[in-house]
Amino acid sequence: MHEDLSDQRVSYEQGKLEEKFVSRNPIEQFKKWYDEATTHKEIKEPNAMILCTATKDGFPSARPVLLKVKLQKYLQIKF
Repeated sequence: MHEDLSDQRVSYEQGKLEEKFVSRNPIEQFKKWYDEATTHKEIKEPNAMILCTATKDGFPSARPVLLKVKLQKYLQIKF
């Protein structure tokens, strides 16, 4: 017997990402997104994110990380 869990689905969509609205400076863009996330009380850890990388052979990897220090010129991420 299978239990249907589809009604528990939560939509996290809040719009779409369009290049014309994204800063060319990644630090400025991150600050914009982070500041926006911290205004939503339902977001418990606005410093949580998924870091995606790939090997030289193109094999992708993704892992959750927490931003620990926010500086002016770069971000320090703790694994």
